[in-house]
Amino acid sequence: MNHIKLKTVVAVCVAAFVSASAQAVMLEVNVWEATPGKGAAMFEIGRKAKAIQEKHGARVVIGNEFTGKMIYSIRSDNWQTCNSTAGKFLADPAWQALVRDADSRGIMKNTGNFLINLIAPAPRTGNVFQTFVWEAIPGRTADLFAAAMNAQKIHTAAGAYVSVGADQKNRLMYMMSFDGWEHFAKFQDRPNSDAESFMDEVYLDPPGRLVEVYTSGSVE
Repeated sequence: MNHIKLKTVVAVCVAAFVSASAQAVMLEVNVWEATPGKGAAMFEIGRKAKAIQEKHGARVVIGNEFTGKMIYSIRSDNWQTCNSTAGKFLADPAWQALVRDADSRGIMKNTGNFLINLIAPAPRTGNVFQTFVWEAIPGRTADLFAAAMNAQKIHTAAGAYVSVGADQKNRLMYMMSFDGWEHFAKFQDRPNSDAESFMDEVYLDPPGRLVEVYTSGSVE
């Protein structure tokens, strides 16, 4: 694992979003890519990390992305909880040993970090996830987030569980989840004239650009 990143997670939890409400529901999402041939070892490290962090009160979900990347997400009720939990697991000898092991074997590298305030969280989440990362056109941030809130209503009515958030770079995080791959497939296949009309209108004068999409299924 990225040793420096893990050692500084406490400072990140405290420093990021200093202007945001301390009571905002937040996610820290890290994207990990395995060294060639070490995919299984990467997910084993992820499972061990999850067990240690959950022992200290963290809520962790691990996703296996289509490209083989590991999407590692920690959800906290607020930033104080994030800071408190991180302090506990970082001090755990088991965590420190796990980081040394991952570093010594060169198993994985971090390719993305998102610290997300959930502006409009879904009432529940599923086991299959699709996250769209949008960057606003200069001067159009409010328009981009307004469009996302409208899209959330349409996609929720169509059966997805949708959360809208902002990351540490003020990018829009549009996060959909589904009960499983069958639910995901049905959502994709079902005609949705409301969604199509909405997106046609948005693309006539786009308030932002799509910079990344992550699609993953949870790993137990």
